[in-house]
Amino acid sequence: MVINPFKPTAGKMPPILIGRQSIIEDFSEALTNGVGAPGRIMLVTGQRGFGKTVMLTEFRRIAKAQHWEVIGETASAGLAARLIAALSPSGLRLDQANIGPSIGISGIATASLGQAHFSAESNPLTLRNALNKQLGSKKLGKGKGILITIDEIDPHLEELIDFSATFQHFVREDRKVALFMAGLPVNVSALLSDKSVSFLKRAAQHQLGRIEDADITDAFRETIE
Repeated sequence: MVINPFKPTAGKMPPILIGRQSIIEDFSEALTNGVGAPGRIMLVTGQRGFGKTVMLTEFRRIAKAQHWEVIGETASAGLAARLIAALSPSGLRLDQANIGPSIGISGIATASLGQAHFSAESNPLTLRNALNKQLGSKKLGKGKGILITIDEIDPHLEELIDFSATFQHFVREDRKVALFMAGLPVNVSALLSDKSVSFLKRAAQHQLGRIEDADITDAFRETIE
């Protein structure tokens, strides 16, 4: 029995990507061009169903193939703590915490936004410290770095603003980092209007549009053949 290849599902990686080669090439070039390459910070916009999540998945696949450390997240409550956990050594355990405007840690004074307390740390571990620790890890190969992708940009999420403001320090310091975020055009515009993350205005921006009929026709023909 031949498996039907035509099964479009929201967010699922399709068997082939069409009409997006230019943005994929820009991403690959940014990784190989080294620190300071303008394409290492990218904002992907588009209407629902246009493949934003698929593009972030493809970016992570390419980066992993080049031996980068990869973290994929969604802009939702608890973003800061999840990023810290992903950046921290595997042996660390996040203590009980309530994620909100601040992080309340059981039995410990409340930490400010973007901090979390781990059982193996004597002090709260900030996003900036967690990134620094991971960038200094021997796990990263020569010329390799950390790629973070964030889907479903929410301009009203304070943790996303906090993370973006923190990330710009690593950009200014020419660290081996890359950031790719995706969201609806209206949400990306609202995020860029925040003065705390004005550096994002210099990010490469790609708006996913409708795929050309010729590309669709060729993809159907090749798949059927």
